[in-house]
Amino acid sequence: MAEPTPEDVTLNTLHEDLIACFRNMTTREDSQEMIRLLRQRIRILKRRPPQIRALDARIREQSLVLQQILRALSEEIQRLRRHGDGEPIA
Repeated sequence: MAEPTPEDVTLNTLHEDLIACFRNMTTREDSQEMIRLLRQRIRILKRRPPQIRALDARIREQSLVLQQILRALSEEIQRLRRHGDGEPIA
């Protein structure tokens, strides 16, 4: 499996972003509003039909596979460019 890049979104990066967001809030009201909005978003997501939730999961999975394919393709292109002097590539 390819190494993660800074552009990859993981649960860890989402958690770090959320913590940073809370730290930047200046008042308790700001924090309470953020929590209210997060809870509202969760309620909306839970009401989505199971077929859509399954589709969302499938899209996320396919996105990860696509990232791996594109990364491997990019690495191969770079390798081919390094050997562009006419020498056979093993």
